[in-house]
Amino acid sequence: MKQTGSRAKAYTLLRYVTVVSIALAVAAGGFSGCRASGVTVARAGTTGFSKTVSATGTVEPCEPLYVYPGASGPIAALAVRDGDRVEAGQLLATLDAATLETEARKAESNYLTQASMGALFSSLFANIDSMFAALNSTMSIVDYYRGTVDTVVKDLSGRLDGLVAQLPEAARAKAEEAAGLAREQYQLLVSQAPSAPRIGGSGYPGLASAADEARSKLAYDQYQEALASCANSEVRAPASGYVFFVSSGGLVPEDLVSSIKSKAGGFTSSLKFLGGGMESMFEDTVLDFVLPELELKTGSLIEKDKPAFMICDFSRVTVKVEVEEADVPLVEAGQRVDVTLEALRGEPLPGVVEHVAMRPSLSLSETPVYEVSVQVEAGAAARYLRLGYTANAEIRVVDEKKAVTLPLEAVLMEPSPHVFVVRDGRARTRKVELGAEDETRVVVAGGLRKGESVVVKGAGKLEDGSEL
Repeated sequence: MKQTGSRAKAYTLLRYVTVVSIALAVAAGGFSGCRASGVTVARAGTTGFSKTVSATGTVEPCEPLYVYPGASGPIAALAVRDGDRVEAGQLLATLDAATLETEARKAESNYLTQASMGALFSSLFANIDSMFAALNSTMSIVDYYRGTVDTVVKDLSGRLDGLVAQLPEAARAKAEEAAGLAREQYQLLVSQAPSAPRIGGSGYPGLASAADEARSKLAYDQYQEALASCANSEVRAPASGYVFFVSSGGLVPEDLVSSIKSKAGGFTSSLKFLGGGMESMFEDTVLDFVLPELELKTGSLIEKDKPAFMICDFSRVTVKVEVEEADVPLVEAGQRVDVTLEALRGEPLPGVVEHVAMRPSLSLSETPVYEVSVQVEAGAAARYLRLGYTANAEIRVVDEKKAVTLPLEAVLMEPSPHVFVVRDGRARTRKVELGAEDETRVVVAGGLRKGESVVVKGAGKLEDGSEL
């Protein structure tokens, strides 16, 4: 009896140790399951799951307001510096009035020249038409006198015939012969005489007249524009904000300037190690030629149809970051972003992905990178912002509050993603749809419900129907 009691106590102790061991295993693994023959089973639950893509970029203006001057000409006085805070209506720059007045006089001279040339050619053709009319009138007079002479000759011929008839017979024959010869010579002369020509002009061509009118109108419009420019020599801010000079000239489009300078910055810095001022030579001979001049100054030429300034409101800015090709498929417009600025300390600024580029950006990176535009609400930090600040962005490509997740080792990928669901003590194959994953876990987007028992360890040892 005593031996039997000892066995009962030992059995009770063994059961207690087993239960405690299982409880400790469950607590350590984070699952309410059991383990047998190297296989761990747990119930599928929901947890928060998030994944971010890290990227670095720079702060740029969001929807800047571009300022176009009312006239083209050199700057006589610059009232602001790049980055100054300005108020709506504040004077930014004044154009050289003397130059504008000179251009107006040139435009007036050109207009008068074009208008007078049309009048001159029209008058010349009118004078030619008048000359043709005078010549034709003269020809009409010639025809009149020619007819008169012919009439007189015919009258004299008749009178001559009467006189010849009164002559003696011997003289009459000679007289008639002489008269007939004279009559034949006269008729021959009349038949050989040219007729008086008639000269006519086509007048001033209609197309030439239309061209004169078009040139004159164009010159007049240019003259009126030049006069208006004289009254618009001042450039003022249309809204309040920070004013920045807009680059002009150069061989590279404006939107690539910041990117190129950023990429070239590291290269020129590395040139310093070579000594001899090679970095200065590179900047002077290459960057200054290729990139546009950002600095406006007295004498700088600005044009009416090109922006000279831009006004920026820093309460909302754009951060343009570069995302590697392996991560860019995960990034979509509308995703939340946490943005931190290296120059500022404090809580991350909230942002939203606004646009994802469809082509790679200019980069010295070995692998393609894609530009992602993030719109950031600066809030109270707006007063401390500067364009070009380095920004670190954490893009929340996955941000689920309640997601069914499993350890990566719980999912078998061949021949297609599947897991082993435990039913009636046996492992059953279940195909699943997978979502995002991190270093240890994967989201099960379909095929598995919360609360189902799943093999989370040792799944590779099982087959469909294996007994647990």
